[in-house]
Amino acid sequence: MMIIENYELVFRIREMARSGHNTISILKFLVEELNLNENSRMIMIIYFQEAFALRLSEAKHVGAWEFFNGGTWNSEMMEAEFGPLLERFCSSMR
Repeated sequence: MMIIENYELVFRIREMARSGHNTISILKFLVEELNLNENSRMIMIIYFQEAFALRLSEAKHVGAWEFFNGGTWNSEMMEAEFGPLLERFCSSMR
């Protein structure tokens, strides 16, 4: 099991979601902050799963983002999948 090395980032991306940032801006933020590359999909999945209380069956779709090798989901597809999940999380925190 992978362990989150920088839990402060979990709190920061939660705050980004609460303040209205979309899925792609959060993903790009993580890419920059964690210095990720096209082979780092598992790290991104773990951070999203932890930050937004996602089931693995939900979080695994982060790996489909076109940023990653073999990823085929563009920005619109990512937002369609994760926008409602982020909203669900934010609603649960009110």
